[in-house]
Amino acid sequence: MIVGILKEIKTEENRVCMTPAGAEVMKMNGHQVLVEKRAGVGSGFEDSDYAAVGAELVATPQEIYERADMVMHVKEPLPSEYDMIREGQIVFTYLHLAAAEEHLAVQVRHIHDVELDEMAREVTEYEEYGREGAKTVIVAHGSVAAAAKSAVNRLDGEVRLFRPITLNPFPDAALAAIGREAGDWEGGTRIGTALERFNKDWSRRVLGRGAVVLLITDGLEREGADLLAAQMERLHLSARALIWLNPLLALTPFQFLPPLQNCPNAVESCSTNDDDWSWNVRLAWEIAPSINVYASWATGYKAPSFLQAKGAKEVGVEFFSLSKSYSMPGWRVGFCVGNPEIVAALRRIKSYLDYGIFQPIQIASIIALNGPQECVAEIRDTYKSRRDALISGLSRVGWEIESPKGTMFVWARIPEQYRSMGSVEFSKFLIREAQVAVSPGLGFGEYGDDFVRFALIENNMRINQAVRGIRSVLK
Repeated sequence: MIVGILKEIKTEENRVCMTPAGAEVMKMNGHQVLVEKRAGVGSGFEDSDYAAVGAELVATPQEIYERADMVMHVKEPLPSEYDMIREGQIVFTYLHLAAAEEHLAVQVRHIHDVELDEMAREVTEYEEYGREGAKTVIVAHGSVAAAAKSAVNRLDGEVRLFRPITLNPFPDAALAAIGREAGDWEGGTRIGTALERFNKDWSRRVLGRGAVVLLITDGLEREGADLLAAQMERLHLSARALIWLNPLLALTPFQFLPPLQNCPNAVESCSTNDDDWSWNVRLAWEIAPSINVYASWATGYKAPSFLQAKGAKEVGVEFFSLSKSYSMPGWRVGFCVGNPEIVAALRRIKSYLDYGIFQPIQIASIIALNGPQECVAEIRDTYKSRRDALISGLSRVGWEIESPKGTMFVWARIPEQYRSMGSVEFSKFLIREAQVAVSPGLGFGEYGDDFVRFALIENNMRINQAVRGIRSVLK
């Protein structure tokens, strides 16, 4: 099957219907994946991420519709796409047709324009559950609604459930009526109030020593900045680190702050004033400047060069290999720079020992060094993603490892309960029990016997598989 991933064109819709990981799974199962260019940019995925897993990048939605057996959207196709849909083509999406009157009308106007409203009233069904006068209304259907009933029962009198039975037509009038009764219907989120309750009732029970708090909010503060500021600061004092993710901070007013662009979601409505919007950004930036989980690699650390030191060029040289940076392992090619006398001596000694490198390899190396360097950034990001997957995965199973700032290897000190085994026996243990191969640290010297080395040569899916294997034995 040919699967087409479309770029969303609905206003303020930044999500993408399939991540590069999903595209990779599709490819592994024998499907061809077409991705419209820049389809994933709003969600933080570049075209190169899709190309890296074997997806084909396509310039226009027309080509997607022409070639794909199944096209995928987050939101419903808009009128500009109707004529592109082919007979027999699968359209995989959420049909949120009731959100816009014109979309609903397009679907049913052929029945009879005059009878449209009357027909909608006759077939529309819904359920209300809970006491009248509740401050909060939960709107849900399907299995989520069944679970929400439990919450309504527990919060007797505080919460009311509205369950649409028909989704097309959607019971808009009934929902609007129940919304007018609820105090929390006009938009905005009570982040400050929620944090105040958490800090008072749950903070000491939940937060352990040195906790890292990940706070996820979907909305902007509706009750003013003072309470939110005080409670956010209080929460921050209770934790080693506070990371605040708010999807709304990815909207246009905040695009000048790349670290705050994360998990973009569609925004249906939110009422707040400009001061509160800007304050949300400022607070997140001040409390959690490392909110961008990629910052340490993408914007921070750059390995220093020996030759940066004053006088280094007069006393030494520095070697660089093209193996990792340009994906040239096994080519045995690199270069040496620095003191000209030392370089000349090395050149003479090498001329005594062998001939030159195979000429096509020399030419390829010259082109790599002199050409565009986007490939280096792409390779670096690939290894970073693998590093983060391994470090975070092992942390979840209780194996805490310091995250390296570079390289394609991760040195991990053996967990204390297994340290007496030594690196060789522990490596054998991981192969035998977890089906994971690592390099024993003893092979790199006697001081490495407390460590094993992971090579970041597998994709994220294989790394996650390895973590699961390790989790099964580190109990």
